[in-house]
Amino acid sequence: MSEKPMSEIVSIILRHWVPAILMAAGAYILATLPSAYPDDPNPPQPEGIDKNPPAVPLGQWRNREPGVAYRAESDGFVAVHTHGKKPASGFRFYTGWSEELKDLRIRTRGQRYDGSVCPVTEGEWWLVRYEGPREGITVQWMPVSRSQGSAPAPS
Repeated sequence: MSEKPMSEIVSIILRHWVPAILMAAGAYILATLPSAYPDDPNPPQPEGIDKNPPAVPLGQWRNREPGVAYRAESDGFVAVHTHGKKPASGFRFYTGWSEELKDLRIRTRGQRYDGSVCPVTEGEWWLVRYEGPREGITVQWMPVSRSQGSAPAPS
């Protein structure tokens, strides 16, 4: 049997045994640490945080038209998807705090079945425009509150 040089033995120990020992020791330490609230099913809450916040109801999906600017009367979501026709229209989704709608949020190329759901903040304007052929896009709005929606821009 040939003897290994001492440097090779040290290298094996450092590469294999030391990390394994350190990992085992770390797991043991973590497992034995006491919990901050071991028996309290209702640990204290930070000031200003409601322990039972009210549920936020979602409204019903409502169809909207591409090319029409809407102002969100509540927080909500805009869903846009292209149909499976070939060639399909792409779309551009804009938002802004005025009717100028300067912020392009999403742009698709017009692949079949492109789609996206985008959050919109109350008071924010939003608009979906065609990108390519002017057909084959569905635009829908879901308000976060059942009693509110997204009104079209005044003419």
